[in-house]
Amino acid sequence: MSLFTDLLRWLVLFAWLSWFVYYWSAGKRALADFKKAAQADHPPLDKWLMGAIGLMFAILLVSALVINLGAIRIDPALAWLSWPGALLALGGMGGTLYCRSVLGRFWTADTALRSDHQIVDRGPYGLVRHPIYTAVSAQLIGTALVYPIWIVISAALMAVVAYAVKANLEDDYLAQHLPGYEGYRQRVKYRLVPGVW
Repeated sequence: MSLFTDLLRWLVLFAWLSWFVYYWSAGKRALADFKKAAQADHPPLDKWLMGAIGLMFAILLVSALVINLGAIRIDPALAWLSWPGALLALGGMGGTLYCRSVLGRFWTADTALRSDHQIVDRGPYGLVRHPIYTAVSAQLIGTALVYPIWIVISAALMAVVAYAVKANLEDDYLAQHLPGYEGYRQRVKYRLVPGVW
């Protein structure tokens, strides 16, 4: 059981690092294109939220590496959480990539609009308004289950809260600046979790 749990933990850490490199390096290219065509009116809180999320990701990944190298021990009674946690983390990573592909050229990490911005309401965007944040929240919660120590759990929960605040901020921004968004909010009632919020 211990070897299997250790392998799952390394798998999740490797997947995180691969996801991070792919998601954000592809994102930097998309962001450069996006900024050329973007409107300039960004909410100031957005940069703070992105910084907080980045810090929580760094804490989570460094803690996971330290745990994997054996410098921090996890209670063996919690090893069973690795299975559902790994499935949730990996599923969340896949979900972020899928949702971003559906959003296409309108994706950006920053809260911003292209000059020719359109509402995307197909696929997961027909269920919730911010499905990337739903998927990355699943990724974070799954990772906290794989690494159930206070620092990882705290970092994951703070990042989930930051994503919830960011979803709310984006909703308000889009309602003010994107024609038709208010109608989309009426059709798709939930921000992150269908039937809940």
